[in-house]
Amino acid sequence: MKKLSKIDESKLFAQLQSAPTNDLTARGQLAGNVRWVVENAQIISGQIVRRLPQYTLHNGTHLFNVLSIMEELLPEETRRQLTPLECARCILAAFTHDLGMVMLDEDVQKYQDTTGTPENQEWRRHCDTYLEERRQIERWKKIRDHEPARASEASRRIGYLEGHLLAEFIRKRHADQINPILHWLNRLEEEAKNQALFCYGRFDFKRYLAQTGVSHGQGVSWLRETLTQGGKEDSFCRLAGGDRVNLAFPGLLVRLADIMDFDATRAPGILYRHFGIENAVSILEWNKHMAITGWDSSGDTLTYEADACEHPVYEKAIRSFINAIEREIKSVKEELNWQKRLLGPKGEPYQLRLPEFVQAQIRAAFDGQHRPVYVFHDLQFELDQYEIQQLLMGESLYADPTLCLRELLQNALDALQMRDLRLKVLAKDPDARVEPTDVLRPGEALQVTVTWGRDSATNREYIRVSDNGCGMTREALERYFTKLGKSYYRSPEYERERQILREHGFIVSPISQFGIGFLSCFMLADEIRLRTRPGQVNDDARAAYDVRLSGSGSLFWLSPGTLERQGTEITLYLKQPFQLDHDRERAILWLKRHFKYLEQHDETEKEWEAFEQQKRLDPMWITGRYVIWPLFPILLHPADHADQAVCLDDRFHGDVLAPIAIEAVTKKAAEWDFPVSALGQPRWEYLDWEDNQGDQATGTRIRLMFPYHLPASDPPLPLDPPSGSPLMRAHELAAFTETTLNSDENRNRLTVRGIAVDDLQVCTRVLPVAASIGTKLWVDLRGIAAPRLTADRKTALARDDIDDWPDVFRGVFQHWRDRLQEWLDQHASQLTSGLLSSFAIESAWRLQVSATPSVSAWRLEAAHRSADWAGYWLTALLAQETTRDLARALNRARDLARDLARDLRPQPRPRPHPRPRPRPRPHLDLPATSTCLDLPSTRLDLHPHLHPYF
Repeated sequence: MKKLSKIDESKLFAQLQSAPTNDLTARGQLAGNVRWVVENAQIISGQIVRRLPQYTLHNGTHLFNVLSIMEELLPEETRRQLTPLECARCILAAFTHDLGMVMLDEDVQKYQDTTGTPENQEWRRHCDTYLEERRQIERWKKIRDHEPARASEASRRIGYLEGHLLAEFIRKRHADQINPILHWLNRLEEEAKNQALFCYGRFDFKRYLAQTGVSHGQGVSWLRETLTQGGKEDSFCRLAGGDRVNLAFPGLLVRLADIMDFDATRAPGILYRHFGIENAVSILEWNKHMAITGWDSSGDTLTYEADACEHPVYEKAIRSFINAIEREIKSVKEELNWQKRLLGPKGEPYQLRLPEFVQAQIRAAFDGQHRPVYVFHDLQFELDQYEIQQLLMGESLYADPTLCLRELLQNALDALQMRDLRLKVLAKDPDARVEPTDVLRPGEALQVTVTWGRDSATNREYIRVSDNGCGMTREALERYFTKLGKSYYRSPEYERERQILREHGFIVSPISQFGIGFLSCFMLADEIRLRTRPGQVNDDARAAYDVRLSGSGSLFWLSPGTLERQGTEITLYLKQPFQLDHDRERAILWLKRHFKYLEQHDETEKEWEAFEQQKRLDPMWITGRYVIWPLFPILLHPADHADQAVCLDDRFHGDVLAPIAIEAVTKKAAEWDFPVSALGQPRWEYLDWEDNQGDQATGTRIRLMFPYHLPASDPPLPLDPPSGSPLMRAHELAAFTETTLNSDENRNRLTVRGIAVDDLQVCTRVLPVAASIGTKLWVDLRGIAAPRLTADRKTALARDDIDDWPDVFRGVFQHWRDRLQEWLDQHASQLTSGLLSSFAIESAWRLQVSATPSVSAWRLEAAHRSADWAGYWLTALLAQETTRDLARALNRARDLARDLARDLRPQPRPRPHPRPRPRPRPHLDLPATSTCLDLPSTRLDLHPHLHPYF
């Protein structure tokens, strides 16, 4: 192949100047314009290396190489039949297709430094898709600022990482948008002072030229489909100035010629992964090692040669890229044939000389003893599809087949959250670039529905999980649903949308992480049917689909969708020997015992173990065990019996499983000589807080549940009744409720994104809060505050992608503590000192009281004690206050005070480690009147009766 170095050597340019035409003047002007653009496009393209140092040879050498290969691919007969405009567009495509990769300093500044602009928002969304790079940048910045000896190295690595982010931004922008190329075409017109620079007669082809440039980074049919949008299928070939012009043909030429100009710049990412350009391999060394020494296209085989290759990774990279060239040639052949069929006889002139085969001839370098430095064998680990499926479906990963219901519920709740947040964003900003979403219909609420029964058509039992979440497009089905290990929630598309949501003040915290959970459904079912409908459905990219699967290795059988509203429905047809066995009352009883709201009985546990061993399934029992605090309600009922539905929502535990035991509280009040009327109508009240403020917000939720007997305040706080009310005070009700709670119940309940995790020790070890008298504390960890989970979601692990994750974890509770303090300050006049006995106070916070009792003086301040110790200390505080109040209000004697102290004495707790040495009695900063109780004929110090620590 003859490599061109100037435009006058080009056969295409010669054809442009001599091709027959109806307008000789227009042809002459076009030739002059092409010559001017070729000269100046080389100058502009030479700026690419400023921002993309690893992308070499995008200067005039590369552009002329592309033109040379284009001419090599064109048969003589085809070239001689091209019209002037077709020749011009081929030449100009070669010299302008990379202009979108050029960004000057002012362009970079507009994107990176001008806060709040659409360009800056686009840049930030891009950066949010590179979480690891951003984390590394922050780590090296800390090193640079605090370790002077490594400051130089840190600055170099920061520069490389930031340059990599910018390079990827430019590359994606260049491949996806025509505006960057149009920008430079307009600049060329301005520089030439010629608004007809990209015109042939009266035909303006500037936008078509920009589309041709973008097309080499798109699918092979993209340009043709874009040109024919809204028109006839053959409208990509039309008349211009009386001459025929095939607008799609130059796109095929430029994409092939660009990839066939093979050099180090086009090596795949394996080089980055093995060596990293910021390491010992400089740009010059890279070019030296990766340079192709020559290629030959004689006959039907295209051969690339490389001599003295010094590493098998380089050879692997070359061979991988040559495989990509071969695939590209095959796809161009298919598209060319498709265009010919559409054009009929008009398509015959458009031919390409394409090789049938592409091969590599690579020779390893020799060492000092004239032996090859390596022997290349293309060996690497390969996954056996069947065995991997068995591993993911088998009991080695998912020991319990019913875990698939948890996976489906997690996916459904994620879909609901995405639709909910998209709707909220669109309500604030109708032009926000979120996925198209349908508005909710009148009376429609976001929820999951779980139903079960027997299909009358097939006589098979099934479990169905449906939601009205965001639904799935065909692209989502192909790119994520069908790909094991590829989760949408780790994709650049999700990260871009997540940033848009955050810019509008919303935090998304998906449960799904691994992209393998759906496969577990085949442990329970041998046939699955899925119906899904995305928002703003149409007959093209956003069509609705029904999908049928008859096994984990079966084809996806797609058919037109039948779901009538946005969302997804998945039906599992149970395989033998699984069978449905639902009993509502039994399920509720088992859930109460499972969560230890009732005393545990071995018989009950043996009963449900035998139930599961017999492969009997109760969807309510299964779902209730896994989902604790969902963001959206889950309705559970047998098919055709919606009237029997149980709503599993954020109040299910407090209202259904463990409501306040009114009878037991009433009995205790009678023992303590309180009238029943003083109880009011006690219920669980919830003080909820969400970590949703600031750039580092995690979405974590914290709920304090406390007994209450008054209408709820705003925010709901345990306020005392007004003066003269017959109702008891808030902390007195807490004391009564405390005596009725099951001592085995874990009142510090943690979930991860609303879902139960069996082993949360990594969190409980650093948990800085504890439920106290009469209260329950629930924490739902989300975002970066949530731990890592094993693939089966059974064990929580410390985050290894965040430096000092425990500090992030504790920081959430510090924000909660600050908000609690604000509430206390705002309502100080309505609260008694007993209030804080009803709050969960962390190991490092205790109450400080001034010498003169004053509610406004209460503060949550730091100390250094365990969470257990905080609970015992508050028990002591409550006992003193409550006993004092009873003695004053009811004039009770010493026996009543001792009874109350006995009832509130903490029960022994199981200890994973030997009992520590006795600690010194803690000093309680309380008013003198509170530290001990003066009763007739006795002085009672409550501390020794409560706990050995005291």
